[in-house]
Amino acid sequence: MNVCTDCEKKISRGATRCKKCVAVAKWGPESYCINCSKEITKGFLRCRKCYNMSREKPKNFCLDCGKEVWQPKSRCEICSGRARRKYSESNCCKDCSKEIGRHAIRCNKCSAVESGRRKRILPRHNYCVDCNKEISRNSTRCLSCAAIKKLCTYASPTQPEKDIVDILDKLGIEYFSQYRIGYYLYDVYLPNHNILIEYDGWYWHHSDWAIKHGANKRDERKDVLAKQKGLELIRLSGLPGHDLTYDELQLVLQITLSPRGEL
Repeated sequence: MNVCTDCEKKISRGATRCKKCVAVAKWGPESYCINCSKEITKGFLRCRKCYNMSREKPKNFCLDCGKEVWQPKSRCEICSGRARRKYSESNCCKDCSKEIGRHAIRCNKCSAVESGRRKRILPRHNYCVDCNKEISRNSTRCLSCAAIKKLCTYASPTQPEKDIVDILDKLGIEYFSQYRIGYYLYDVYLPNHNILIEYDGWYWHHSDWAIKHGANKRDERKDVLAKQKGLELIRLSGLPGHDLTYDELQLVLQITLSPRGEL
């Protein structure tokens, strides 16, 4: 054993001072805790007890019974349980009358059953805009009409097609533009004489690009379809790199339709 050189307290053999005397030698004379005024080593503001209390969470009080609770809680455990039971008793399940939360409509079990039923059976109270067939609520067309719509998208008419329509208006001939038969659209249809008119631009119908993409095969299928429906198809074709002008179209239509009694 050894003795402290300052207070002569018994210490271990290899030490020269006790812990208190070492702290005093390092920090100087003792100071006081700012909370409880207890003597502490200089350099510290609080004793260990006050320091641990200052590190704890700030406290709050229960809204119902006034009991001290930790923040951010607003109620103690007992009052929280009572509030939850009171909240749950204010509503009932729509299907099984089980007590549920205030803002719920069905309990978890009934909600799962209803969700599965909706996935299996879609509500049907809408009709196709083309064939008036009954379809699901969020659809506008049935599957067959949607496929036709996808294949036969209305393209903006070319200038020769606009000229043909203008000439027919001036001649006073009844017609339907962009007339659909099956999966295909025809430029003009004359219903009084069952005549179809198609204008074939050179680039889109006779060029190498058009032949590569099957334009000639599509035109052949349109010819066969018109023949099956008992309609006469008149094709007006443009020249390489040149579309028929307004006067040329007017002359061709007059020559073509005169023998058929249209003019």
